[in-house]
Order: sequence, then structure tokens, then C-alpha cells
Amino acid sequence: AGKPLRSVGNSNALRDSALVETINLKFAIELSNGNLDGAKECLSDMPPRDEAELDPVTLHNTALAYMDEKPAEGFAKLNFLLQSGTVTSDDGPLGSVPKEVFSNLVHMYCKYYAKRCFLALAENMAKDMVVIRDDTYHNILNFLDRAARHGKHIETVVSPID
Repeated sequence: AGKPLRSVGNSNALRDSALVETINLKFAIELSNGNLDGAKECLSDMPPRDEAELDPVTLHNTALAYMDEKPAEGFAKLNFLLQSGTVTSDDGPLGSVPKEVFSNLVHMYCKYYAKRCFLALAENMAKDMVVIRDDTYHNILNFLDRAARHGKHIETVVSPID
């Protein structure tokens, strides 16, 4: 291996060229076809950039491509993406996090760490859950009990449909 290449950064010319997006799309196609070596080769075609300059999709793809060789780094990248929402650099926003990050993180946890899979699932489910006070919970149960008890005595009439 030779000297590391100098980063080209995230210039307007690079953004306008759609080269990064094209290579990431090619990576996804290779990976979906089960060709991990071909997917890694796609990443080697990327213009050289420092890791802090990578857009979310490239960072995600890099994590997936080298998960078998460097799982700790891959998990760190996927967790970073999941928690960040939007990735920015000195040049401005680099984009939103791909929606596949969570499912890929859980998939990789299942592959490597079943316990961590359940923890990640629980942590992310907790973000969507509504917390209610105990007395509110008890009031709801009491209401449903009373409705069931008194509802039995309410006369209902159902007329046949002609």
C-alpha cells in the first residue's frame, strides 16, 4: 500500500457530479446481489475523503462493507448515524440518515450480538411510547370496568337489514 490519498473534501463540483450517489447506488446493487467484494470495490472508487467528511449513505455503506473485518467500528458508525439524524461537516449538511440504518443495525446485532439487538429494539421503541401516570392508568381501567358492568344493562336494538 502506498501513501494515503489526500482528501478532496466535499466541493460543489463533487456534489454536482452525483458521483458519490452513483457509487453508493452501485454499492447497493452489488450488496443486494450478494457480491460483498464487488460492493467493497465500489467504495474504493470513491473520491478520497476523511471519515468526518463522508455523507450518511457512504458512512452507512462503509460500516456494512467492513462489518466482518471491523465489527466494533461498523457498530459505532451505525449507532452514530442512528442517533444523529442529520450529518454535517464544516462545509454544511451532508444529508439525512438512510432509513435502512436501524434495520441494518438490528440485523447486524442479531448476527453478532443477540442481546444488543434486544437492547437497541427496546431503546428505539421507548422513543415512540407514550408514558402515562399510574393514577391515569388506574382511572382508565376503572372506567372500562364500569363501562363493562353497566353496559350489560343497556338495551340495544339491532334492526335487520332489508
